Amino acid sequence: MAIAALFVTAGGAFASSGDVDLLVGVERVSTTNGLTLYSGVKTEAQAAALCDDAFCAYSSNAGEVQVADDCGVGAYIPQSWRTGAAGGWWQNSLPTGFVSMYNNAGTNIYDTPDAYSADWTANWGPVRYWEIQCGNP
Repeated sequence: MAIAALFVTAGGAFASSGDVDLLVGVERVSTTNGLTLYSGVKTEAQAAALCDDAFCAYSSNAGEVQVADDCGVGAYIPQSWRTGAAGGWWQNSLPTGFVSMYNNAGTNIYDTPDAYSADWTANWGPVRYWEIQCGNP
């Protein structure tokens, strides 16, 4: 399905493709230092609509997506993402660059491949922080 437009307001986000409102119920919670957090994400299609030309980290525990698209931007993984099953996924659709992931000790534990790459069965349990890197891994 092609999405004609993506509209984001202070109270939420929705995409319109004629008669389809794909992102109804998805709310933009915050935008800080190049990172946008969305909540209420219930389907992969909703999350994918938010991830064009960006890095997205999704938590199935929280129904949240972290979205960033600039070098040097990163985010801490909330405790709610890292408990229990700690499931979710990440998608790297950045035009250039990769993402480094770090554990609680600040040790780099994983670098994503360049775009287009994804892990649809990611485990956020060991990840404490991620950051977009310019260049190649």
